[in-house]
Amino acid sequence: MSTAFSRKLNETLIRATTSSGLKITILPKPGFHKTEIHLAVGFGSIDESGAKGTNGLPQGTAHFLEHMLFENEAADPSTAFARLGAQVNAYTAADVTVYYFSTTDPWQPAADLLFHLVLEPTILAAGVTKEKQIIAREIQMYEDDVNDLMYEELLNALYHDHPVAHPIAGTIASIAAIDEVLLRTAHETYYVPANMHLMVVGDVDPAAVIAAAEHHPAFRNGTKKPVSHVRPEDHRPAKTEVTKKKDIKNDMLMLGVKFDRPMTKTCFENDVEEIAWAFLFDSLFGKASPNYQDLIRKGLVNEAFEATAQCEPDYGHIVVYTETKKPASAAKALWNLLDTASNRLDLARFETAKRRLIGNYVQTFNNVSALAGFVLDYELEDVDVFDLIEAIDKITLDDLRALLPKLSIDARTTITYHR
Repeated sequence: MSTAFSRKLNETLIRATTSSGLKITILPKPGFHKTEIHLAVGFGSIDESGAKGTNGLPQGTAHFLEHMLFENEAADPSTAFARLGAQVNAYTAADVTVYYFSTTDPWQPAADLLFHLVLEPTILAAGVTKEKQIIAREIQMYEDDVNDLMYEELLNALYHDHPVAHPIAGTIASIAAIDEVLLRTAHETYYVPANMHLMVVGDVDPAAVIAAAEHHPAFRNGTKKPVSHVRPEDHRPAKTEVTKKKDIKNDMLMLGVKFDRPMTKTCFENDVEEIAWAFLFDSLFGKASPNYQDLIRKGLVNEAFEATAQCEPDYGHIVVYTETKKPASAAKALWNLLDTASNRLDLARFETAKRRLIGNYVQTFNNVSALAGFVLDYELEDVDVFDLIEAIDKITLDDLRALLPKLSIDARTTITYHR
């Protein structure tokens, strides 16, 4: 067991690893009534088929398996948790599936139920058939959401053969290939303690949490962690432009730039870079900036405007999105702002953005539910959130300018949806 303490936040993180390989992170919150427990499995949509070296699983397998763990004809898991005073939920992302609950009652009974739910499922053919219909309807709902559709379109334009571009829920065709045998195999492969992480936030006894996980029978099977696959891609996008007509109220524009990811960078360095991009976007066209106000005045963007960056070990990109009355002019203006960003960065705005982000992080530590997911995201990368917050103070305008060469012309994609 190890302990990390942040003087800036006056918070403590306790870490341990059980004999079965399960990693545990505990953030004690003395005096808080709510306890939040997240159990993360290192299995997501990027572990599925679609790139060289992957395991051949159909798209949507990780998401389907998440659904199946809640499929129980004998006893509805949500009702069972509710009887214990807990609310349970789950989600699947590109690189992880997370099962979690919150409670103001004693945490042990709900944790016991969660461990059994995740590690000892009953996956039957009848349940798989039933769940296919439910997931098919969910996929159709996603396909009706034009924002989700446009983002998926952008990823498919940026990436040639990387599964990050695949829909997390899969497609109607891909889930048709999923059966109970495949799901059991996926569970046996990925749902092992050495590929899992337990995050606990609340007024808990750390020794009791560690003992509960160490001695729970569900965590005694398997210690081998699945091999992760790195999928380097050419930094040039698969498509440079996509234009489509849609039944929409306003024209929509999405700009993307694909990064050439150096595999030598650590997760910590990637996270710092992601934060630096956020500072750059805020300084360049944050909603209080002169540039943004000028874009609004000219009718090139509206309040839906946003810019984000994602920096992962084997993929990365930026996305700039807006609704607009003039998509061609908006694209030209936004690319021009990015191309001339070095001369437009403002020190005062940058320092304000830095203070605001640190303030947001501090506030997060007073929200148990938000805090569990926030810290877990970094723990899964073996990144110490305390060190990351300290690193934010050291980011400079020169660090922001050093990002700009990544915006090379041959790495760009423009997606336009017209009315």
